[in-house]
Amino acid sequence: MKKIVLAFMLAVFCAVLAAAEGYDSKVREAVFRLASRLTSPIEVSMVRICLDGTQSQSGLSRSLFNKIGEHAQDTGGKLKIIVAEPPKAGETRGTKKDTGSAGRKGVIQGTFRQTDKEVFITFQLIGDPDGTLLGTSPEFAVPISELQNLGRDILPANTQTVEEVKKQEEIFTPPVQPVPVPAQANKLTIEAWSDSYTNTYLVGDKMRIYLLASKECYVRVDYS
Repeated sequence: MKKIVLAFMLAVFCAVLAAAEGYDSKVREAVFRLASRLTSPIEVSMVRICLDGTQSQSGLSRSLFNKIGEHAQDTGGKLKIIVAEPPKAGETRGTKKDTGSAGRKGVIQGTFRQTDKEVFITFQLIGDPDGTLLGTSPEFAVPISELQNLGRDILPANTQTVEEVKKQEEIFTPPVQPVPVPAQANKLTIEAWSDSYTNTYLVGDKMRIYLLASKECYVRVDYS
């Protein structure tokens, strides 16, 4: 009986390991295809990897961001993943000074779509700030069963179908705001952002928050 249980556990372990290798190798190949189109190194940040037809991300999005970051390190310096750092005095977010380099810059974004048995994923490398398409990875498929074995949530939390995701977006999407009147010179404005590509954190994750104020001030951050 013990031998049967052991054999079953070993089979499950091998299945999970094979799934991880298959998923990982496909993401790696996609990242290398993006890098192969570059003639010089480029600094890239990651924007969004969304469910196709929506602006929503999921556990799969977070996993893909992490995998891209890992494999970008093996592209011979062609793809250098950067995280937004606090601007220096007199700078604003998005300037070329933000990372201390005036070299080429771009962003990686992507989409994934779900069928009955597979999830199809594609990445794009886009020049920043001109928006030039620098490369697109061929769409690759990963069996849903593999992602489930790895514990990767394909859809956002509390949703079961793509239609539910779209309905939630319709409910929670804020109404279009009128164009704001330029702020007065003495008015205080504060911009805040985090160091997470997906704006989500798991228990135990370290969080870093950046603040950019238009003038000297004291800031208190409340959380619950």
